[in-house]
Amino acid sequence: MVTLQSGNGLSIDEVIGNQPIEVRNYMSADEVGDPHIMFVGHWQSYQFPEVLKNLKGDSVLLITEKEGMTEQGAAINFVIRDGKIQYEVKKSHAIARGLNVSSRLAQMGISRE
Repeated sequence: MVTLQSGNGLSIDEVIGNQPIEVRNYMSADEVGDPHIMFVGHWQSYQFPEVLKNLKGDSVLLITEKEGMTEQGAAINFVIRDGKIQYEVKKSHAIARGLNVSSRLAQMGISRE
């Protein structure tokens, strides 16, 4: 699992706006801190239920890359369709975490509502 967090620590020396970006790689769902964005790769999707449990209702954008993950709680899920990388969007999962999904982002993706 990879999370993007603002703050100090293991910074990759990137700044977006005035926010420093921190990238962390977790091997276990139990290690997850307080991220803003979390990517769970297909190789760790078996830990996704534990990730959801640990994050509770926190405002975290959950991104995955395995078929069926929007049904399990991901807001954005990367998939391959017709040999191209595309993404599915489940706005209700983002909204449930207190996040907004822009209409442009939603229109460009595959809706899973």
